Amino acid sequence: MNKYISLFLINLLFICCTPNETNNQNLKPLKSYQFNISELEFYNEINQFRSSLNLAILTLDEHISAVSEDHNNFMIEQNKLTHHNFLKRSQHLKETLNVSHVSENLAFNINSTYAVLNAWINSENHFKNLTGKYNKIGISIRFNTENKPFYTVIFTR
Repeated sequence: MNKYISLFLINLLFICCTPNETNNQNLKPLKSYQFNISELEFYNEINQFRSSLNLAILTLDEHISAVSEDHNNFMIEQNKLTHHNFLKRSQHLKETLNVSHVSENLAFNINSTYAVLNAWINSENHFKNLTGKYNKIGISIRFNTENKPFYTVIFTR
């Protein structure tokens, strides 16, 4: 009888301690992203600004940038600037990249990254995101059919 109890406990231990295979199947694949020159320049401008305030330099992340691009494409389709579905983007990044905080800054129809950054510096909420305790950033700049730029920048930690 002790032999059967021992086998039962060993099986129970094995079942309880074996990783759940279905959890691994729920992981979303990371997206890749090809940065254009304007996005890389904007990334450098943002980090130069943060550096001037003695803040940590942000790491440019392809997956976060791909999520930013998806949102730009959505805004272009809607033909308006909107934070619509921000909670979905935030939750996706939290689950996929295991981050705890997500924020985003948007801009539309401003023709230079320098002008966008200055507008954000002079806006309380955008400034808060620019100077927050983040460590990764995603950047996308896309143009609509009228050649007007849409900017989505997502900050995470």
